[in-house]
Amino acid sequence: MKKDPSIFEGLKQTRLLLSGYTCALPVLYTAGTATIGMFPASVAKLRAKAPDARIEPVTLAPGVGLVAMIAFEFETRIGPVNEFCIGVPLRDGALPFGLSMLRGLLRGYMPEWIWHLPVSTEIATVLGREGWGFPKILADIPITQDADGSRHCLLSEQGKPILAMHGKALAGNLGLRITVKNHLWQDGRLQTADQVFDLRAIGISLAPGGTRLELLSDHPIARDLDDVLLTKSSLSSAFAASLQAVLHEPDRMSLSLAKRLLSAAQEADA
Repeated sequence: MKKDPSIFEGLKQTRLLLSGYTCALPVLYTAGTATIGMFPASVAKLRAKAPDARIEPVTLAPGVGLVAMIAFEFETRIGPVNEFCIGVPLRDGALPFGLSMLRGLLRGYMPEWIWHLPVSTEIATVLGREGWGFPKILADIPITQDADGSRHCLLSEQGKPILAMHGKALAGNLGLRITVKNHLWQDGRLQTADQVFDLRAIGISLAPGGTRLELLSDHPIARDLDDVLLTKSSLSSAFAASLQAVLHEPDRMSLSLAKRLLSAAQEADA
């Protein structure tokens, strides 16, 4: 069987300087893991939280949407970083309920509103916020695994606990290559950025309650989740023991970012 080409194959990078930090675009994630929980939420409340009417959550049943929570461990070209992604899968097309999401997964495509995105390093915070408009905050995000395969992610900011997510290192041999169309809100406008994931050794559980969420304070992230979630137990869970990813430039790049990329390209050609 012919092996799929690497997601890094044929990529050309451009150096970028933002607030004293240097990286290359697109951003390469060379290794990592993902612990995933899918939680049911009120569609009406998700719509009320969204900054733009074009952000339309997917519905699984009348009034019921989804919040995806993913604890990532990444090795990247800007160093190791942990992320806790809180995203809302979006409806794509006219298909009712979860059929649009299922069709997207089969095609290797998922639009998602990135609602909150705590990260564990300053460089990831600065580049993500200034370059793309990701809603990043600098946080402590230790991810641990017990001898029995239980995984735990504790999220806190400046010593204040926010939440804890508990899942499992589910064994599996599935592979999935998917393009996530990140929907981001920056400077009063909606923009998108593609992030291609190559997920390997995926284990999946469709049993409810496989991943549990604890809200530990009145932090704004915890308040948002407490408001929209219908339960703190997941509908489904997944674990990717291995992954690589590529984060591409925003589709509607800010003028300042475009100028810096152009300047970097001119320096490279000089």
